[in-house]
Amino acid sequence: MSQQERVYAVDLARGLAVAFMIWVHVLLTYSTPEVVNSIFGIIIAFLGSPPAAPVFMTLMGLSFYYSRNKDLKSGIRRGLQIILFGYLLNFFRGVLPVYMTGLLAPSKAAGIPAAVADYMDAFLELDILQFAGLAFIVMSLIRYWKVNKYVLLFLALVIAVISPYMWGF
Repeated sequence: MSQQERVYAVDLARGLAVAFMIWVHVLLTYSTPEVVNSIFGIIIAFLGSPPAAPVFMTLMGLSFYYSRNKDLKSGIRRGLQIILFGYLLNFFRGVLPVYMTGLLAPSKAAGIPAAVADYMDAFLELDILQFAGLAFIVMSLIRYWKVNKYVLLFLALVIAVISPYMWGF
């Protein structure tokens, strides 16, 4: 396959993964227990939770491999754009709805859990796009430095062993 060809099936699958991730966040944040436990809610939760993020990241890696832009600068720029887009979505998903609820319906805002009502925590929450942007930058650096595949395998094993001890930091 030529690197200039666009694989629309990959774009469609990546778009569906993103759509289901958004829908599952909306479902779990704004729906009633009746909706979450309905057939519709169960389908959205299944498609948006377990398979969506790994599918998205795998397809991002595939798209990265076949990308026309191979230089380090464009890779880092694209990774930073993805990270910033993640924070923009955090604003629209977390900060703005809670702020607007407090502004328009103060009685309902009193029932919002403190963890959700903390604007800074809602804005700084890390999600798939921040991870994807960081992964894009790391992949760009690996491609630029032409890191040996055995070094990458060794680093992956070290990270896999050490990371459970670092969760929560």
